[in-house]
Amino acid sequence: MRFKEYSDTWQETPFDSTFDILTNNTLSRAELNHEDGTYKNIHYGDVLIKFPAHIDVEDQEVPFVNEDSSSVKFDDALLQDGDIVIADTAEDYTVGKATEIENSSMRKVVSGLHTIPCRPKMKFAARYLGYYINSPAYHNQLIPYIQGVKVSSVSKTLIKNTSISYPSYGEQSKIAEFLSALDSKIETQNKIIEDLKILKKELCNRHFKSIHNDSTLEYIPLKSILSERKEYCEKDGTYTHGTLSKEGVAPKSERYDRDFLVKKEDKQYKVTHYNDICYNPANLKFGVICRNTYGDLIFSPIYVTFEISNSVYPAYMELFLTNANFIGRIRRYEQGTVYERMAVSPEDFLSYETRMPAYEEQVKFADKIQRIQEKIELESAILDKYQSQRKYLLNAMFI
Repeated sequence: MRFKEYSDTWQETPFDSTFDILTNNTLSRAELNHEDGTYKNIHYGDVLIKFPAHIDVEDQEVPFVNEDSSSVKFDDALLQDGDIVIADTAEDYTVGKATEIENSSMRKVVSGLHTIPCRPKMKFAARYLGYYINSPAYHNQLIPYIQGVKVSSVSKTLIKNTSISYPSYGEQSKIAEFLSALDSKIETQNKIIEDLKILKKELCNRHFKSIHNDSTLEYIPLKSILSERKEYCEKDGTYTHGTLSKEGVAPKSERYDRDFLVKKEDKQYKVTHYNDICYNPANLKFGVICRNTYGDLIFSPIYVTFEISNSVYPAYMELFLTNANFIGRIRRYEQGTVYERMAVSPEDFLSYETRMPAYEEQVKFADKIQRIQEKIELESAILDKYQSQRKYLLNAMFI
């Protein structure tokens, strides 16, 4: 895929003819901070997870080097605009992910642990290399040189076996501008979604705090509006086999179905129905509680499922029980000596006393939050579209 005004043949040069490899440091996370310092440090973990194809080093996400970390020795290894920092280690084949340095003139920036800092020997258009090094066209060259089993890595020696492809300077600029415009849309879209999530969270926190402090409402135990469902069934095809996670109740894929390891053929599974409240007693601290919006299915008997009284609006009940304030309070009932196994029993869960507004107010508030959630899902679908376009273009625009 090329812009119609360009037809010149792309050039290809060996890595070591294209770049000088600079010096990196081996500072750990403990030697970095996000407050202040003379030097900023590009850590491989940030390259892999946080940083895009190009990073403005004035960004607050780039950490500082602690002043007591012998920073004087870094003056001979400062990065400048256009330099590429490659992560040489990862737990998977994301090894080789890179970021291009921008806006470094007012900062002293160094390349950190498990990175390969590179300086182009020739002039490239801004951001072109940042996108190219992260494209399949380049990364596929790296794959044969990636070493390791549990941790993957590529050495400064082996990376020299790769080559760099590039068109004319004008076409480089065009490619970089085009992908940058798409990245701006993705950044804006992420901000829209994040703001909506913050709005949803703040509205819920404010509402439930108000209800909790409303002395005109009487305290009622949860057992007056929830009842434990103790319905069991064998895995005989009557119900879909499911599982429970932070994302909700869902069918269990064959990949994660380990029932073949269970020798007892008449194992009893717990049945849950639409609108039930389900939670994992040992993982409530991690937010594993939700409303069943999937429908009838069976899952492990270690999970607890509650039927909701007709006096409570199911969507409101879900918002209340999944709110961080409630989870913090209900965790006071946790029992156990090992943190991972500390659990809230259904009996203790149901004994918790709270206040509930009138049914009409529950519906009104839950519907308001649902409209925000639908907006989040709509904006997320737009984001998915942009990200799919970006993936396609990174694959199609580089030779």
